[in-house]
Amino acid sequence: MKAKLWRQGVPTQKVNIPINDVFYDPPIPTIGYTPLGAPPPPAIINGNFTIDLYVVQQEVLNSQAT
Repeated sequence: MKAKLWRQGVPTQKVNIPINDVFYDPPIPTIGYTPLGAPPPPAIINGNFTIDLYVVQQEVLNSQAT
């Protein structure tokens, strides 16, 4: 399975999930928030990962069947 982004009136797009958007906790100066840890190296921040949604789908379907 491949993740696709679907929005009404916009062509379907295949989606890469940026590591930065999921795991990096950036500072938010406007509210004075500073993360506890150091930022990850650029190779991780700029990377992407994929998720096999088939396994997730099967778990959901199995839980609904019981």
